[in-house]
Amino acid sequence: MADRNEFLERLQGQLAIWRNRVQSLEAEARRNAERMRGEAEVEYERRMSQLRELLDEGRRQWDRVNAATEDMWRDMSSSAEDTWQTLQSSAATLAAEAQARLAESRRPPAPRPAAKKKAAKKKAAKKKAAKKKSAKKTAASKKTAAKRKTAAKKTARKQAGKKKASRKKTAGRKAAKKKTGGRKKAAGKTGRKAAKKKAGAAKRSKRARKK
Repeated sequence: MADRNEFLERLQGQLAIWRNRVQSLEAEARRNAERMRGEAEVEYERRMSQLRELLDEGRRQWDRVNAATEDMWRDMSSSAEDTWQTLQSSAATLAAEAQARLAESRRPPAPRPAAKKKAAKKKAAKKKAAKKKSAKKTAASKKTAAKRKTAAKKTARKQAGKKKASRKKTAGRKAAKKKTGGRKKAAGKTGRKAAKKKAGAAKRSKRARKK
């Protein structure tokens, strides 16, 4: 049989620990009151209520043991120990669950299927629009490059035409010059022949007069 005074001291110490634990959880819940939401908040409150009930039951257990006579204590010591162990286990479990629900309440809510689907569609549409914009930009870039290439070819053809025309003109000038030179040369030759012929005729006429 356990010593009653020792049992009461142990019970009182554990009750103080529970009381501090409850106060700590309540203070944390108040600090995060604005973020407490949904089912997590409901579950937290339910477990805290059960934890407070266990704390009250522990106090009543202490009062019963403290008020019991020695004979009553001998009869109840075994069941009191079992009850106390059960209370301790339950209180520890509830405190851990309340803490977990409190932590869960601080997380952002999971998106609902419809909202998730809508977000996915929006993301896909945005991606499609970006792809379309990129394709349009690429097409415009290709078109600009083609225009530049066409303009370059046109300029090259124009320059080639100018060079060809210049060469043709130069060749024409050379041909005309050559032709003019040929004519002058032929005319000079003809003139010389005529002069020579005239001089010969004059000589013959002079000899004829002398006779």
